[in-house]
Amino acid sequence: MLSAYSLIAIFVYHFIRSNSPGNPIELNFSKTTSYALSTLSFLADHEGDKYSAKQLHEELEIPWPYLRQLLTSLSKSGFIKSIQGRNGGFLLQKSANEITLAEIVDSVEGLN
Repeated sequence: MLSAYSLIAIFVYHFIRSNSPGNPIELNFSKTTSYALSTLSFLADHEGDKYSAKQLHEELEIPWPYLRQLLTSLSKSGFIKSIQGRNGGFLLQKSANEITLAEIVDSVEGLN
């Protein structure tokens, strides 16, 4: 069962990606938080699958230097796992059910 924060993170991801004009709800996250939510939500939607940084860059359209820095940060925070080598890539380290919106924001914004 998804936690309330996980549901919020999924909602925020789809809201950010929708770009539909006239939407009555406006959420203002920093660029870093928005990119982190997009990355983690994408990996959650493809849980168990590995994606290279290049694949994530192409899928999510996050600027390359920004993405590399973000992936390092998310890996150090324990959200994602980096597998080295030819068949390596990034995948969720925690189950999507265990990740909360508050943890994501705290990790990328450094609120503690």
